[in-house]
Amino acid sequence: MSAESRIVLAGAGAGLVAGLLGAVVSLITVEPSLSAAIDYESMRSAAEAAIGTGTATGGHHHGAIDLAAGGSEEEVVPRAVQASVGVFLSVGLFGMAMGLLIAVAAYGLQKVVPDLSARRAALVAGTLALIGGFLVPYAKYPSNPPAIGSHDDLVARTLAWYSMFAISVFAMTIAVVVAARLSARWGWFAAIVAVGVGYLVVVLAAAAFLPSVAQMVGAASEMPGPVMDGDDIVLDGYPAAVIGGFRLGSLLVATTIFGGATVLLAAVLGFRGRGRGAAVATPGTASGELVPAR
Repeated sequence: MSAESRIVLAGAGAGLVAGLLGAVVSLITVEPSLSAAIDYESMRSAAEAAIGTGTATGGHHHGAIDLAAGGSEEEVVPRAVQASVGVFLSVGLFGMAMGLLIAVAAYGLQKVVPDLSARRAALVAGTLALIGGFLVPYAKYPSNPPAIGSHDDLVARTLAWYSMFAISVFAMTIAVVVAARLSARWGWFAAIVAVGVGYLVVVLAAAAFLPSVAQMVGAASEMPGPVMDGDDIVLDGYPAAVIGGFRLGSLLVATTIFGGATVLLAAVLGFRGRGRGAAVATPGTASGELVPAR
């Protein structure tokens, strides 16, 4: 089996294990907030239908269902399945995808920095993937539970997130390549500081240019306000504890997946390097000539 195939398989396996660990974390940290958010969305729909508005104070529109008239949304997949098997399936597959991404990034990093061992390349690639692929986009567009925004602005919010993600990953990739070239003249510390500042300038400019969630939903705040019937509050606004718990849980899940996949991949590549005296092929070497893990 080629070195490329081994690192891809190692990345997929490490990502899958990390994804399953992330699913456990999700069940503990995300699911309670998600269930509370779904309950609130149902109560909000009922409250809006009861007063015949279909919209909430503050300009939010959530496609309210006329529960008073007996309408309801049928679940394609029961909530019980979503909160159990669905979590392990979706988060596990996401973890596998992230493991593959980190493995490919580690392989590419060794092409840019040939002296870097496979184990260290995996650790660096995983760290950069967490920062550029998740934390930076998350800082601009943190995860939101149900009832934040509406179907009308879903496309805009999705495009905005992917735009931030693409800019961050592209800028991170360019930063790595430039740092490798500058290191020969400036040394690694100065090169990393220089490209780090450049990366921050790019992502901060992108964050300032892209619209906020509140702007996309057309309200002063992204969090729905209370449901009003004249001067009376029928239902309080979105619980801050729910959205805070959901966002914190999402952050913990992503950290578990990226961190777990990175550590496991580095361990596997390091073990293979010690056992076989080789890990990942370097550019310009003959087929099968590998770099010893250090």
